[in-house]
Amino acid sequence: MGPRDFGKIWSMAGSGYTLGMAVGAPIWGAFYDPVTKSYTTGFYLAPIALAIVLVGSVIGSRAGYRQHTAMHEKELAAWEADDAEAAPAR
Repeated sequence: MGPRDFGKIWSMAGSGYTLGMAVGAPIWGAFYDPVTKSYTTGFYLAPIALAIVLVGSVIGSRAGYRQHTAMHEKELAAWEADDAEAAPAR
């Protein structure tokens, strides 16, 4: 991906942000405690949820990188072979 794919990347990021705002507000409201009239439970659970999302993101990114590398392994080998042939012998 590069500069020509910027529009696609930006639209996905914007969609994720908007979806998070739309879904997050009702979920946050579910943590309201009518007895204490506070959202304390949500404040304690939010960092835990963030940690879970971060771990999932790292795992997903690594899996995506491995899949991308495996898909383009043949192309990379052919490219390196062409470079080796083009290089002058020493």
